Amino acid sequence: MSNTTSEQHVRSRSVGSLESQQGDNLPLRFAHVVLVFTALCLLTFLSTLETTIVSTAAPAIASSLGGLDRLSWMANAYMLSSTIGLPVIGRLSDTFGRLPVVLAAGIVFMGGNALCGAAQSMTMLIIARAVAGIGGGCFGALNFIITCDISSLRLRSIFQGLAAAVFAISSIVGPLLGGVFADDLGWRWSFYFNLPFGIVALLILCIWLRLPPPTGSTREKLKQIDYMGSFLITSATVCLLLATSWGGDAYAWSSPVVIILFVASAVLTAAFWYVEFRIAVDPIMPRRLFRRCNVGISFLHHLLFGIPYIVTIFYMPVWFQVVRGDSATRSGMKMLPLILSSSLVSVAVSGIISLTGHIVPLIALGSMGLTVSMSLLGTLSATSSETTEILYMVLSGVSAGIVIQPMLFSAQLATHKKDIGVTTTLLVFFRYIGSIIGISICSAVFNNVIVDRIHKNLPDISEDQLESIRSDISTISSQPDDVRIGIINSFVDALNTTLFICALFPAIMVILCLAMDRERIKFTKKSKGKKAEAASETKMDTEDERSASTMASGMQEICRDNQTRLSDEVCVLGMAAACTEVDTNDESSDESECGGSEEVALHRSLG
Repeated sequence: MSNTTSEQHVRSRSVGSLESQQGDNLPLRFAHVVLVFTALCLLTFLSTLETTIVSTAAPAIASSLGGLDRLSWMANAYMLSSTIGLPVIGRLSDTFGRLPVVLAAGIVFMGGNALCGAAQSMTMLIIARAVAGIGGGCFGALNFIITCDISSLRLRSIFQGLAAAVFAISSIVGPLLGGVFADDLGWRWSFYFNLPFGIVALLILCIWLRLPPPTGSTREKLKQIDYMGSFLITSATVCLLLATSWGGDAYAWSSPVVIILFVASAVLTAAFWYVEFRIAVDPIMPRRLFRRCNVGISFLHHLLFGIPYIVTIFYMPVWFQVVRGDSATRSGMKMLPLILSSSLVSVAVSGIISLTGHIVPLIALGSMGLTVSMSLLGTLSATSSETTEILYMVLSGVSAGIVIQPMLFSAQLATHKKDIGVTTTLLVFFRYIGSIIGISICSAVFNNVIVDRIHKNLPDISEDQLESIRSDISTISSQPDDVRIGIINSFVDALNTTLFICALFPAIMVILCLAMDRERIKFTKKSKGKKAEAASETKMDTEDERSASTMASGMQEICRDNQTRLSDEVCVLGMAAACTEVDTNDESSDESECGGSEEVALHRSLG
């Protein structure tokens, strides 16, 4: 009888907690939320800008510092270092608090940029870029994490949509600013300009980002860090990034160096999963995350989504330069329909989620749109009109904008609040890894197909001439007409094959949607005020204690009646289990709650 009452009480308490969602306990006022979010977006904008701003400033940098043969590492160093810290940044922010971690990341980022501006050699610049990347790579994930902490559930979707738009806009502004600085102020200002804006953003966070600090001493927090897991996942990521960066460029894909790096990455990854699931006390990737259907599928969605998205952004400018003969600047401008449509739709979808509460249908719709758009892009030919190219790219951008926010929101809603930081950083990490894998797979396919087609279309072309064309596509326009047409046709065939392969990955995303719980967020007003809710919680706690006491007394009676058959140790164990049963039920009910702060009820309807 007492067990039934306890189960009913725990169930009612779980529903009550879902209804509250800490709607009355938001840590900041709305004006302060806007200020903090603006500062976070500014830091995200600066860090993302650094990935593209050097593209137009590179010639001036090479002329000033020399080291033209190592110029590519100026960009690669930043991207490599910005990726390797992602798996651990979420756990660090949970352990030490959001503000200390974002301040540390800001100091490292600005310090690295100051060193970049003062660099006297290419080696110093590459090292400084790597330092800046360690800090800059954290801002995107921390933006999403802190937004979850300070905003209501309804506003969170809108804020995260705006944050996603910041990523896209910075990729457009970066090359333009780099050209302006290189031509007018000097290339060093491509790095120095981060300092005043970064300082302002950090000051805003210091003043208005007031979140409850994690409990425990510094020594206890240091003991919580998963050092072995951090080392293994960082090493595995470095090996994977080096293999994909060197493969097909510094080394052939079949070279021993690249193969060893891929094998090392696989072995280190397997060791990491063993440590996380078997050894680590407080793992970076807790096993409980992968037991939640929507969280695990969201990881796969981000991994698969990164492949077609990065391939489109990477190869379509090359298409415009090779097939249309456009300049680098004009090809970049032609990417605006893709990037702007993705940004605008991402913000609009955030509003749709707030109004309708639907998530999974949007993921399925966007994934189907990506499948169709990648297939259509794969049908482009040298005779296709510019209008057709723009329409297909807009469809791709709209489809990508539809899925970006729902993928993130689905995982956050299915995650307990204490795991939102870890979950969010892992989502960003898996998207980065998907981009890396996508570039590797598609580069291998593209290079193999284009070489094969060139040899078929131009059987008399020499290897030196072919290597010259592959290393500098600007030489294509100066080739004789028959050679130029043969190369363009070969390029079209290679890119079509690559895009058709990319269409398979969003198709898999559609299939995965069938296995997801179709969550619907229903925003409702609460009927209870703060005092009523507090009284209700106090009453629940009293009933918990009463229920636990009753169950413990009952177990004592059982033990006394069966003393001839039960040892004292069994009685003690039975009483302990009875006393902790209610706490265990409460913990399991807490695990079903979603992180966030909103005066809402989260109603999940399956099927």
